Amino acid sequence: MLELKKFNPNQVETEDQRWLKFFKDGERLNDEALPDWMITQEMKQAMMQLIKKCAALPTLDDRSPEEILGYQQNNIGIWDEQ
Repeated sequence: MLELKKFNPNQVETEDQRWLKFFKDGERLNDEALPDWMITQEMKQAMMQLIKKCAALPTLDDRSPEEILGYQQNNIGIWDEQ
């Protein structure tokens, strides 16, 4: 069993490391500017499948994330509760 939070290679060298890093850091990746370690045909296909599946999901709530959380921006640019 692997603990993803403990997985932190300085350099991705194997496909196993690539997938582990993808599972750990994938939600923070920009699909239009992927890091070098993601530039493989297999990873590009995986990202495209995820993008398609996410795009096909229904919108359950049209409010912005800030509205859902109940925050309003005040005049100095800090989010606070109202």
